[in-house]
Amino acid sequence: MPTAPDPVIARFDRLWQFHIDSLADRLGATPSVLLCMPDGRPLAARGLADHDLDPIARLTCDLVAASASLTTARHSAVEEIEIVQFIGGRSRTVVRGAPVHGHGTLLLSVTAEDVSLSLMIVQVRRTAGELATLLSAAG
Repeated sequence: MPTAPDPVIARFDRLWQFHIDSLADRLGATPSVLLCMPDGRPLAARGLADHDLDPIARLTCDLVAASASLTTARHSAVEEIEIVQFIGGRSRTVVRGAPVHGHGTLLLSVTAEDVSLSLMIVQVRRTAGELATLLSAAG
């Protein structure tokens, strides 16, 4: 007999879809989006194939760690990385931390084509903040 879905998971799924739909509307594009743990475990995604989630989540965490190491090496002090960005052709990727009470800083990675970098940064920052607030309240 199938079990009923967990109401917390079902609520998160609805809210995740709402926030990602809102992000897409604000960007005027259909982004691929990944929310992952700091250890590289994917939590939620849209626009990515299931078989790509684990490798992309691990790579996202590795790239953020590399960026933090380079920043620390250059400035001789530990500085928190707010945003990591990657540009390739028409594609832009912005990764932003989302501090969640009791779970550390989750990473939100958003990739879209033909969207200005400044718009991506502002909207990813906003969405990461919204998700952090939502998840902190639920936890």
